[in-house]
Order: sequence, then structure tokens, then C-alpha cells
Amino acid sequence: MLRRTLLVPAVMLILSTVVEIDVNAQSPVRRPRRPSVRSNPPVSPYLNLLRRDASIGENYFNLVRPQQEFRQGIVNNNQEIGQLRQQTNNLQLEQQDTVNYIRRQAAGSRLGVTGHTSSFMNHSQYYGGGR
Repeated sequence: MLRRTLLVPAVMLILSTVVEIDVNAQSPVRRPRRPSVRSNPPVSPYLNLLRRDASIGENYFNLVRPQQEFRQGIVNNNQEIGQLRQQTNNLQLEQQDTVNYIRRQAAGSRLGVTGHTSSFMNHSQYYGGGR
């Protein structure tokens, strides 16, 4: 019995030193899924035409048509958001191209990216090295 009580912790100790397991302090970040907008509602808005509390015309203009306009507004907003995202991405790419161009120009001259020769911890004026 004593052997078994010593054997189990010894095996656990050996396995814990031999087997490596990656453990993260935090769980991986997951992006939330964007809600999808269906092109068709799950229940037809035209079913509201059959309501008995008002006439068909009133039901159409008070219930059905506003629902359709609302859904069309959502579709239009999503299209505009997609266009704005594309424009933003294009502007970011143009800005990055401009920054890269300025850096290439600055690398060929003695001027830095800011257009000035100073830099952090620059002691060349005291020690006369390199420049």
C-alpha cells in the first residue's frame, strides 16, 4: 500500500516534468460576428393585410409599407457603410504610400523624415563620428 501511495505522486511528477503543455494567461481574442441582415424577413409583412382591426388599405399603408421601407433603409445603410469602408481603406493605402515615399526620399538625403537633421541621442556634434 505504501508503494502505491508513493508510486502515484512519483509518476505524476515525472509526467509533469516531461510533458509540456502551452498555457495562455488569457483566452484568444475572438472577433464578434457581425449580425447578418436577411434579404427576406422570416415572416412576410403581407400577412398584416389579413388583420381584421382595420381595412386592407390602412393595414398596407400603416404596417406593410413602413416595414418594407425600413428594411430597404437597412440595406441602403449597409451599402453606404461598405463604400465608406472601401474609401477609408483606399485613403489609408494612399497615406502609407506617401509616408513610404517620404522615408525613401529622406533616406537618400541627410534630412530626417521630419525634414530636420536632429535625432534622439545624436551626439555627433560633440564626437564628430560618421557624418
